[in-house]
Amino acid sequence: MTGQRDWYTIVREQRCPECGLEVSAVRREELADGHRRAAAAWADVLAGPTARLRDHLVPGTWSALEYACHVRDVLQRFDERARLACRVDRPEFGWWDHDAAVESERYNDQDPLTVARALGGQAEALAETLGGLGDREWERTGTRVGQVFSVEELARFSLHESLHHLADARARLA
Repeated sequence: MTGQRDWYTIVREQRCPECGLEVSAVRREELADGHRRAAAAWADVLAGPTARLRDHLVPGTWSALEYACHVRDVLQRFDERARLACRVDRPEFGWWDHDAAVESERYNDQDPLTVARALGGQAEALAETLGGLGDREWERTGTRVGQVFSVEELARFSLHESLHHLADARARLA
């Protein structure tokens, strides 16, 4: 289960009070490789003992495997959203109930190595999308529940999600 955060502000202007990451300080040119590096770190985490990855060590939080599945799906959705914003003027991205997905998609029953490969593939797809953007495309926007996000902010948001939840997963396993 994840807490409610003000992602809009964290992505744009401040350091995350929980993980300390300041994605607004990451250079645009570094975002694609940041996603690749995060995916490689996730692969290392997911190579651990499966039973341990599935443990709910802290009541009311996700397992390390559930965090990884969430990140995999975040990367997919944000890649889709970035590509959509580049094709359509101000699309509505809609709301994704990520907490419900943990149960409905049976995240904790998935194979960690399969998740690692899929997470890596999604990170690479997003990195390729980002790597192919021109200046105007980075600034294209869409909305999610009334909040406007540029493609650049989507890239920062997804990088924060990946690294923030990597820290969560490592903390669960420590």
